[in-house]
Amino acid sequence: MPPNTILSKTDIANTKACIDAYAETCRGLHQQLQQIMNDLPAMEHFLGDAQSGYSYVFNNHATPILTTELTDGATALTSKLNIMLDDIEQAFLAKADPQLGQANRTAVRGDGKA
Repeated sequence: MPPNTILSKTDIANTKACIDAYAETCRGLHQQLQQIMNDLPAMEHFLGDAQSGYSYVFNNHATPILTTELTDGATALTSKLNIMLDDIEQAFLAKADPQLGQANRTAVRGDGKA
């Protein structure tokens, strides 16, 4: 049996909810890492180049990935995914589906009435 290929507004909403949950998970991970970074200076055996190298990676790689690139702002992946879903919903569910429905009704009845 072929899979169900009907796209619905519920599918769009569920997908957007998953994207939001992913973004919240990324934010939570960043907060946890930030707390670790805040606690590092108190560790007496983690000093010097090791600590500064860890801080560099966190500040210059992990933070941008978990914030700017994934979750924060219009250019973030999660924002772009939500925009894509909005575009799909508008193009297919708000425009194409009603037009196809009208065309199908017209083809079947010949008068365009349901």
